[in-house]
Amino acid sequence: MNDTNIIEDTLLLQTNRTFCRNCGSSCGLLIETEGNRITTVSPDRHHPMTQGYMCVKGLMSGDLQNGDGRLLEARKRAADGSSRVIDVKIALDEIAERLTSIVDEHGPRALALYFGTGVKFNTLGSMALRAWLSATGSPYLYSSSTIDQSAKWVTMGRMGVFEPGKHVIHETDLMLIVGSNPPISHQGLPVGAFPSFRPQTWIRQAKARGARLIVVDPRCTELARDADIHLQALPGEDVSLLAGLINVILTNGWEDRAFCDRFVTSLDRLRETVRPFTPEYAAKRAGVDAQALREAAEIFAKSKRRSAWSGTGPNMSTRSNLSEHLIEALNAVCGVYRRAGDKIRNIGSFSPRGDVFERVRPPNRTWENEPKLWTQDTGMLGGEFPSSRIPDEILEGGLRALIVVGGNLATALGQTEKTLSALKSLDLLVTLDPRLTETAALSDYALPTKLPYERYDGTQLFDGFFMETFAQVSKPIVEAPPGVLDDWEVFWGLSRRMGLPLSLAEYKWGGGGAASDVIVDMETKPTSYALIREVCSRGRLTLDELFDHPEGVLSKVDPIIIKPSPGDDGARLDVCPPDVAEQLGAVRNEIIDRSVFPFRLSVRRMRETMNSAFRDADATRRRWPYNPAFMNPADMEVLGLQEADPVEITSDTGTIIGCATRDPTVRQGVVSMPHQWGSQQPGDVTNPLLGDFTGRLVSLDRDLADINYMPRQSGIPVRLRRRTQDAEV
Repeated sequence: MNDTNIIEDTLLLQTNRTFCRNCGSSCGLLIETEGNRITTVSPDRHHPMTQGYMCVKGLMSGDLQNGDGRLLEARKRAADGSSRVIDVKIALDEIAERLTSIVDEHGPRALALYFGTGVKFNTLGSMALRAWLSATGSPYLYSSSTIDQSAKWVTMGRMGVFEPGKHVIHETDLMLIVGSNPPISHQGLPVGAFPSFRPQTWIRQAKARGARLIVVDPRCTELARDADIHLQALPGEDVSLLAGLINVILTNGWEDRAFCDRFVTSLDRLRETVRPFTPEYAAKRAGVDAQALREAAEIFAKSKRRSAWSGTGPNMSTRSNLSEHLIEALNAVCGVYRRAGDKIRNIGSFSPRGDVFERVRPPNRTWENEPKLWTQDTGMLGGEFPSSRIPDEILEGGLRALIVVGGNLATALGQTEKTLSALKSLDLLVTLDPRLTETAALSDYALPTKLPYERYDGTQLFDGFFMETFAQVSKPIVEAPPGVLDDWEVFWGLSRRMGLPLSLAEYKWGGGGAASDVIVDMETKPTSYALIREVCSRGRLTLDELFDHPEGVLSKVDPIIIKPSPGDDGARLDVCPPDVAEQLGAVRNEIIDRSVFPFRLSVRRMRETMNSAFRDADATRRRWPYNPAFMNPADMEVLGLQEADPVEITSDTGTIIGCATRDPTVRQGVVSMPHQWGSQQPGDVTNPLLGDFTGRLVSLDRDLADINYMPRQSGIPVRLRRRTQDAEV
């Protein structure tokens, strides 16, 4: 059976069951087609997991498919900046030849690959890009994960991980959530905290059975409105608040002593390091009530089943690694984890999990090992390198060729001028994308790729995201335009031309086992159907069984019962290694001066967008024709700002323009703006109401975290003033 026959069969149907590929929620959808065009996207009420839930971004996925601006032909850029259409096979010939020449002359370390959100929900494409890069011998894999939540990888490397994991929403008496608003983001929490679909429903059901909720956020978000305690901390002061919570718990002896004696080390160092963060000091720095901080600490420590989680808020803000470490130190000190005898209900569909024991996976500090970057003495995190270093790796290191897949690197980092300069100076820049993004427009070659409903896909990449053992696959619903390739086809084509093997290995974000490699035939090109069948053959269900249930399969399987520790292997959770103690001491010794930059800019997610995706969609632009600068009405009054007034927002790096928008949920002293919005071109303020890109407030030379080099995107010190007509930026 070939792809064409499957597509022709599918096109006979008016209504097609599939799932959304915008985020890990993978909500079930019903898509109606007329000919080769999607006419309606609606929620699938018979979907076993999401049961009729979908967010506005899923609803707009039909617009993404049908909308204007599609890249339909491969394009080649000339030296003068102009571009022309080129046959995609000829483009692959030329790209492979240039890549081979660069690798022959400079070695495989001259080559790197960056992938973004657009391919993270593409099973075959995500597997193929890793396989191709590995075959070239280059270790340089980058993704949007390292400009989002890589502080979690740092914490795993410095502290270690307790294998059974934390209690999830169905099991908890209390959840403490820092810097996340799942009702809007749908994926702001780590894997498994609670289902990312219908997030408010899960929270309210938990509260109905008596569970409590503590939220730390500078806004009174949709989630915070359901909180029993809302600590409305200043952006960038999560470290002080978290150190204060731990101080209260340790001072009062509320730690889980039995768990700490068995599974924790450096507790005494942590106790001494947080001692200066008294409730009064921590509360003053964070801008919260000291008694509320004490109450939150006591409730967390004394609840029976509790867990603390973080989203992108603290991870994109100041001292992201330290904030994340203290969140997990709080968990470890209180022994919040599942224990022997507890159940894990999702045992994996595509990659079944093995036994789970009550034990620690020790710290590993992978960044201290080879391979390392050209320009920094640092290695990999979670199998990737920090994306913020790409400009320096090009301008000062040996990086000469870059492949960008499903991402818009030109807009993903701060200090746009430096990023653009670096991309333009490459010997070879290639972009794979369904749209002619800013990065694609700069590229030597821009290759058009399929949209989600034009390809085979499954929920393999999110096997560990679900609360139950669930799997779904989808056939193509509409046929891709001629000359448009699936992402995996590009890497098969490059591998064949470069004489490289291609061996697909399943990558799991959510933990669990890893499927064995799928060896791809490099002589005769396989079909997508054949590859997805082979990938599915490693799981509990065959592709035919999954096709028989296009709404997905919720497997009725026995849960995993966590087993007692097989013995003391000496592994411990390191709650306060020396570098964490040193960094926390430096925070306590800081001199706080807010006279020059009295406000803090906090980035936020919008209901209609996911990073840069959907920002130009008709539905988004109808509601938000500009980049709103959300402010407390009292601050607007002091600054003499009216609704929709252009406002200058200045950091120590640059100035941008936002559009003043009243929002009483934002605390005073904070301006809240969406990231990945507005014009990325420096000086492009032809229409002030459209607003600017917040990344222009950040320096890639100074505003980076240690270890993972996360660019600071939130908690940025700024000053504000109303923009007059003759003001210059």
